[in-house]
Amino acid sequence: MFYFFSSINEYIIIADRKTAESVALSVEIGSIFSDAPKDIAEKLLKFARLCGIVYQIQDDLLDITEAKGRRVGSEIVQGAPNIVTSYGFLNVNSQQVNILNRVYGNHSASEDDVRKAIAVLEETGAVQLAVTLGERLTKEAQEILKKLEIDKEFFEVLLKMGLKRKV
Repeated sequence: MFYFFSSINEYIIIADRKTAESVALSVEIGSIFSDAPKDIAEKLLKFARLCGIVYQIQDDLLDITEAKGRRVGSEIVQGAPNIVTSYGFLNVNSQQVNILNRVYGNHSASEDDVRKAIAVLEETGAVQLAVTLGERLTKEAQEILKKLEIDKEFFEVLLKMGLKRKV
């Protein structure tokens, strides 16, 4: 039995705890050392958390689209829950679920079966959902940044790194 996220909100909570807290901590420390006003520090913290979640979404997408230095689909064969596999499993038909079940958590799954499982995830809309969620959260982060009267270059780079990274 494997674990799946039951909703996008649950995924965001876990991604926030898993990845976004680290990004936010770095920004929070920077805010403290720079004596940033409280309102700016709070907005930067929200921005950083969004960057961390976007980074995690992109990591999940890279697992099924590029190798990241590992086997494409490595998280699928490991049975690791992420936004793509969770949404995919929640939206499959009986034929598609059989394909996913053959691969999910099966370290010896063939490359052909992994490709078929990835195709199922694309067919269910799981890949597009993750892309759309990443874009929506990126826009939220950009809106926060627009309202701040600070030098934004570092923060803009941070956001782009999360969304556009390739490894």
